[in-house]
Amino acid sequence: MSIRGRHVVITGAAGALGQSFLESMLSAGTICHCPVRNDAEEATVRGISHEVRVAPRVDLTDEASVTAFYAGLPTLWASVHVAGGYKGALLVDTSVADFRGQLEINLVTAFLCSREAVRAMRAKAAGEGGRIVNVVSRAALVPGAGATAYAASKAGLVSLTQSLAEELKGERILVNGVAPSIMDTPANRAAMPDADFAAWPKTAEVAAAIAWLVSLEASLTSGAVVPRNVEVNAYAIAATLSPKDLATRLGRPPALRVSKVHALLCYEPSASYVVIHDFGAIVFFDVPEAERRRVLDVLTAHVKDEPRSQSVEDFTIRVEPGAVPTAKFDRLIVGELTPAVAEVVAHVIGQSVGMEYYESDVDGILAKIDEFTAQVATQGRFRGALRELTRFIGTAMRLRNRVVTTLALLDDPAATWDDEALHGVYRGLRLSFAIEDRYVALDRKVSMIQDSLEMMVDLTRHTRSMVLEVGVFLLILFEVVLFLFK
Repeated sequence: MSIRGRHVVITGAAGALGQSFLESMLSAGTICHCPVRNDAEEATVRGISHEVRVAPRVDLTDEASVTAFYAGLPTLWASVHVAGGYKGALLVDTSVADFRGQLEINLVTAFLCSREAVRAMRAKAAGEGGRIVNVVSRAALVPGAGATAYAASKAGLVSLTQSLAEELKGERILVNGVAPSIMDTPANRAAMPDADFAAWPKTAEVAAAIAWLVSLEASLTSGAVVPRNVEVNAYAIAATLSPKDLATRLGRPPALRVSKVHALLCYEPSASYVVIHDFGAIVFFDVPEAERRRVLDVLTAHVKDEPRSQSVEDFTIRVEPGAVPTAKFDRLIVGELTPAVAEVVAHVIGQSVGMEYYESDVDGILAKIDEFTAQVATQGRFRGALRELTRFIGTAMRLRNRVVTTLALLDDPAATWDDEALHGVYRGLRLSFAIEDRYVALDRKVSMIQDSLEMMVDLTRHTRSMVLEVGVFLLILFEVVLFLFK
C-alpha cells in the first residue's frame, strides 16, 4: 500500500532529521508542505527538491500564523513535527525566560500544529483518517542532569501525544511519537568530539521510523512513543479455563478473536492486549497493574479448580518501527505489536508460565513418592493408613493427567504457519524460554511419577490381597475353633 500523492506537512525540514525525513517522503511520492521561519531555512529546503511546497515566514509559536498555514492546505494525510530546539543548563542556572523558551519551541509548536492538523483532517479528509507524529526525545523518558527545561518540554510533548491519541480513537487519526537519543549530526559531533559516534542513531534511521508511522501499514499503533518497550506479564491461575466464557464475563476490552483454546482481547487505540489460554494462563501486553488486577479478579472468581497461588512471569517487547523481528534472551524486538505477534508471544510465555505452575507441584509429588519408597526400602511396608496412600495416588494421577494435557498443547500456533518471520520469532522465543529443555525435564519427571504410581498401585493391591488373605485365614480358623468347641 502506498501513500504516493498524499499531502504531508513537515515542520523543521531544514534541520538534519527534517532533511532526512523530507527526502524519504519525496522518495515515497508524497506532496510535502514545509513551513519555514526565514530565508536561510527556505534556501535549505528548496535545495533538496524544487517539488517541495515551501511556506515562508511561518512562526510555529504564533497561533494565527499556524492556523493560517494549515487552513490553506489541501486534503491532509500526515503532519510530522520535527521542529524544536535544545538549550541545556542546570535548573539553578535556568531563567524563567529560558524555561518558557524551551516550552515554546518544543511543546507549543507541536500543540498548535497538532490541533490545526486535526481540524484539517476532520474538515477535508472525509473520514479517511490521518497520521500525526511528534518528535520527542529520549530525555523525556530517561531524564538526565543538565537539561531540565528541555526534558520537561519534551515530557509534556509525550503527554500531549498520548492524550491526543485517546481523544481521536475511532476517527482513524493515529498519533504517535518518536524518541531518538542523541543523533549522529554534524552539530552534535562538533559539540561532543570525544563521543562514540558509532553508538548514535543516524538521522536516516530515525526518519525511517517516522516514515513507517506515517504509512498505511501502521494501521493499529496510536499513543505510542517509539522505540517503545511493551511490558508483558503472564499468570498461570488454574489448570483449565474457558476462554470464550471468560471473555464474555470480562465485558471489556472487546475480543478480536475467540476460539476454544484461546481468546485475544484488545484495548484500543493503544494496541494493548490480553490473551486467555484454555490451559489456565493469562498474558497481558502493556496493561496497567490496576486493570490487570481487575481482569485477574474476574477470572479467578470463575475458576472451577481449587484455589492456589499464581505463577507469574514477565518479559519485554521492544517496538522499533521497521525493525526485523528478532528474539533475544531478555526481550523481543519487532517493528509493530500486531495481534498476530501478541498471539505468538502469548503462546510461548503462556506455555512457560503454565509449566512453571506445574513444576513445583510435580516436585512436591516426587518428594512424597520418595518418602513412601524410603519406607518400603527400610521397613518393607508402608506406614500409615491405606486410605492415605490411596488418596495420594489419586492426587498424583490427577496432576499427571493435567500436566500431560497441558504439555500436549505445544504445537506451533496457527499464526506461524504461513508467516516465515513469525515462525522465526516463535522458534527464537522457545529457545529464549528453554521450552524444549523444560518440556523434556518435566516430561521425565511425569514419567517417573507414572512408573512410581504403577509400583504403588501394585503394592497397594498386594497389601489389600494380603489383608484379604489374612481375613479369610482368620475366618477359617474361627470356623475350625468353633467346630472343635462344639
